[in-house]
Amino acid sequence: MIRRPDLVEELENRYKREEYSKLTYEDKLGIFLELRAQARLLNPTYAADWRRQIQHKIETARTFHELAKLEADKDG
Repeated sequence: MIRRPDLVEELENRYKREEYSKLTYEDKLGIFLELRAQARLLNPTYAADWRRQIQHKIETARTFHELAKLEADKDG
């Protein structure tokens, strides 16, 4: 049993930072592209249409923005 999981997590994070800092931009981009390809294999519709996937969030943000404007005008 690990008595100090916070120290283990800190060690793992430091190791990742040190290892990834040695990589070039091109290496990091290659890792990203490979992970993205793997995600698409697992879920073929992954990010097929990102605008459609976030449309409800955009509409919610617009609604809150309009409500804030109405409140500001009311307090005027």
